[in-house]
Amino acid sequence: MKKRSILLAAVLAVATFVISWKAASDNAAVHITDFNCWLYNGAGHLVDAMGSGNAVITHSDNRNVVCKASGLANPMGSEVMFNAENKGVPCNALGVFTKDWHETVSASGEATLICHVH
Repeated sequence: MKKRSILLAAVLAVATFVISWKAASDNAAVHITDFNCWLYNGAGHLVDAMGSGNAVITHSDNRNVVCKASGLANPMGSEVMFNAENKGVPCNALGVFTKDWHETVSASGEATLICHVH
């Protein structure tokens, strides 16, 4: 009987902690940093921008993913923009696919990809 009481008390304590943690974190956003991203270079070829990803995921599952890279090839010699319309592919916002994305590659090869889920 004593063992059951201790086990029950432990289970209740864990359940109380989990419920309290869940209630306290319902409005919190999750920040994820330094993950690998794939970006397009200026010629439209995919390149791995290792460790350049940053994301924020809200309690309502809105997602904002930003990836940046430097030194990418850009034979166009001017700014190039990519998006779901001209590339025909969605962005993977950490497991959720969306067509709400755009990437800009500068003439000097600086790239920024922004991917949204609303």
